[in-house]
Amino acid sequence: MKLLFLPIIALMNRLNYPLKMLLILFLFGLPIITVMTLLYQQVEKSITFYKSEQQGVEYITPLYSMLEHLVEHGSIVSDILRGNHSLKKDLVEIQKKLDADIQAIDAVDHKLGATLEATSPWGLLRNRVLKLRTEAASLSLDKNAKAHDAVINDILSFIILTADNSNLTLDHDIDSYYAMDTITTKLPALTKIITQLDDVILKIVANKNMTSDDKTALIVNEGLVNSLMDSIAINMRKIAEKNPRAAHKINTRYAVLATEYNKFSDIMKGKLINSTEITLTSQEYIVINKNMRNSVFRLHDVLSPALNEMLTVRISSYRNDVLVAEGSIVTGLILVIYVFFGFYFSVSNATTALKQAAERITRGDFSTRIKIETRDELATVALGFDNMTQKIGGLLTKSQDENRSNQEAILRLLDEVSDLADGNLTRKPLVTADVTGAIADSLGYAIETLRTLVGAINTTAEQVATGATATQEKALQLTMASDRQAQGINTADTAVEEMTKSIGRVSRNAVESSSVAKKSVDIAKRGAQTVQGTIQGMETIREQIQETSKRIKRLGESSQEIGEIVGLIHSVAYQTNILALNAAIQAAMAGEAGRGFSVVADEVQRLSKRVSNSAKQIENLVKTIQADASEAVISMEKSTSGVVSGTRLAQDAGKALAEIETVSINLDRLIEGISSAAREQTDTAGTVSHLMKMIQDITTQTSQGTKQAAASIGELTGMAGELKKSVAGFKLPG
Repeated sequence: MKLLFLPIIALMNRLNYPLKMLLILFLFGLPIITVMTLLYQQVEKSITFYKSEQQGVEYITPLYSMLEHLVEHGSIVSDILRGNHSLKKDLVEIQKKLDADIQAIDAVDHKLGATLEATSPWGLLRNRVLKLRTEAASLSLDKNAKAHDAVINDILSFIILTADNSNLTLDHDIDSYYAMDTITTKLPALTKIITQLDDVILKIVANKNMTSDDKTALIVNEGLVNSLMDSIAINMRKIAEKNPRAAHKINTRYAVLATEYNKFSDIMKGKLINSTEITLTSQEYIVINKNMRNSVFRLHDVLSPALNEMLTVRISSYRNDVLVAEGSIVTGLILVIYVFFGFYFSVSNATTALKQAAERITRGDFSTRIKIETRDELATVALGFDNMTQKIGGLLTKSQDENRSNQEAILRLLDEVSDLADGNLTRKPLVTADVTGAIADSLGYAIETLRTLVGAINTTAEQVATGATATQEKALQLTMASDRQAQGINTADTAVEEMTKSIGRVSRNAVESSSVAKKSVDIAKRGAQTVQGTIQGMETIREQIQETSKRIKRLGESSQEIGEIVGLIHSVAYQTNILALNAAIQAAMAGEAGRGFSVVADEVQRLSKRVSNSAKQIENLVKTIQADASEAVISMEKSTSGVVSGTRLAQDAGKALAEIETVSINLDRLIEGISSAAREQTDTAGTVSHLMKMIQDITTQTSQGTKQAAASIGELTGMAGELKKSVAGFKLPG
């Protein structure tokens, strides 16, 4: 387990206590700072996200106002175009409201357009609204409705674009998500459908008649309105469940919308879709439709500030969380720093006391004792330090007494063994009971051994000198014999190498011959395979020619049947001609009444002549086909005979190639045997040459070794003389 902590132990051993504490503080504070940084970044990201949503709500609010006034503008213009000129003052008022809406959107776009990437789309939409405001009264009723519908669609698309660019679409909190969905999707779609129904219903009311297409449009749009109202109801319920505080005002407005929708639905179903007679008046529908539209826009008027309040509360909550986290972390860091300095001063006081005691002991004051106030490991160290100081003082006194006694004994021993350095082996040191007694005894034993060794060295040196001289003479004779043997082996090795080269050339020629023979076998095999393929191809051609001949014969038989059919056609044409002639006669006898029939008879007669002429042409063509078929059959039979002859020749060629293949295989086997024998001789010669080289190398090494041995023996003789000289200075007793 301790091995796991060796790296950090090594690091701590290199640091003093302040650095150790700073390292621990850094390692403790690093994850806290990291977590705090990540938390702060995440909170700032969330706050930025919700602020962007607030910007989207701020931008969409005047757009909704313009949408409401534009819908009302379209309705007023349509009424004026229908003849109600008393609404011109209302038109001027609604145009002023549109101008105010445009100014409000310009202001919010100047503030937020670049951030939400809405400036360019708003510029295009603004131009379209201004153009419609100016030209609407001069358009036809149908074009006015289409122009207003197109601009309304552009406004709805711009609302969705703004919601996307401001992160409203990406809201992940339940209450604000469903509020956003109602504002940006459900209410605009509901407004669009209600507006589209105006022209259809007013046309039905004006004509007091409803076509099937009108009824289908009413049913489809009524179903869409119903579906949107259901979705809005679900959204309101989700908001109420998640945020009851914001739901009170919203539910009040939603109840008004639900009431108006029920009235609108009753009118749609009771007086239009399910009614057999149109009793609804234009004024009655306009009131219901206007109330429905107003309730939609009023619901938006309470939803937008409610959504903005939700986002504001959420941003405040995130900021409070950051403040709490920052306060907790700062408090924790202050406590850690306070504890750190307390620990540091505690350790610093203890280490200062230890340092001062160590300095006094260094000066020789072994009576020093350490006093520290801690109860940790440093207190144990101080106690151990005091015990160590006490023991060291006692050991030091004892050591000083022993040193004086040992110095006296050593001086006495040095005086006794001083003659040994001059080679005098006649005197032995005196053995005493003090610390040098064992050394004196060992020196006496060493002197006795040295006396014996010096005597033996003198005797051995004389014997080595005599034997080395005789061995050197024999080594010189052996060297001369090794040189003569090496010359003979060198000559034999040259001859073996020449023989190896000659056998190698024979082996290579045999290998090349074997390769040529193998290629001949392969060529013969391929030729046989080619001939066999040719035979098979000729057999196939012969079968195909026979099959083609049979088909041509069947073609001739079919052409005969065609000839019979042509004869039948010719007979029918002849009888038709006779019938046409009889009909012409009967028409002539009928006078004026038969004139039309006479024309038909003439046409039938001309048709019968064309049929008869075509039958003759077919008959001639059939005869030509029969003649060509007969010639083709004869040619096919000749081709079949040629193919049979070619097949026989190819079979003969195949037999000849098979014989060539057999001869090539036998030749390849013989050459392979020669090549194998040549390779074996080459290998044997190579082995012999290698052995000769090994013997030559061994002989050379032997000769060199003998020379070196002779030289070494000469050196040994000299060393024996030197050995005798080296021991000549020793004096032996007797």
